[in-house]
Amino acid sequence: MLLLDMVKELTGYYKIRYHANVLDNEPIEIDFTPPFKKSNILSELEEGAKFSIPRDLSSQDANKYLLDRLKFLGDTVLDYVITAHLYFKCPGLTPGLIADLRSASVNNECYAQSTVKAGLHKHILHALQDEANI
Repeated sequence: MLLLDMVKELTGYYKIRYHANVLDNEPIEIDFTPPFKKSNILSELEEGAKFSIPRDLSSQDANKYLLDRLKFLGDTVLDYVITAHLYFKCPGLTPGLIADLRSASVNNECYAQSTVKAGLHKHILHALQDEANI
């Protein structure tokens, strides 16, 4: 069941009124009435994020670009997860100490030590390794 069908089933309409965080604020009306305006997702993403995406997604340039974006996203998610873990596991820590502990945790040397400790290093191939040696 699509979201718009669920809204229609629950409320009898395609429109709902949403109170953002506090009931004192004026509600926002969200309209799920089909059909939706067609849009170019890539163009809107580029405009909102202020960067351009290669049009030929099968090209080497696009591959490198998208991998770089995924690495950035992965780093961002990892920073968030480490911060949340420290915040909830150690509620008395100051924001500065949480930042220092996160920085100490989120680095290549720490990853390497954890990988060796867990025995995972035996299963990792270095990216610069010759294909003949694989």
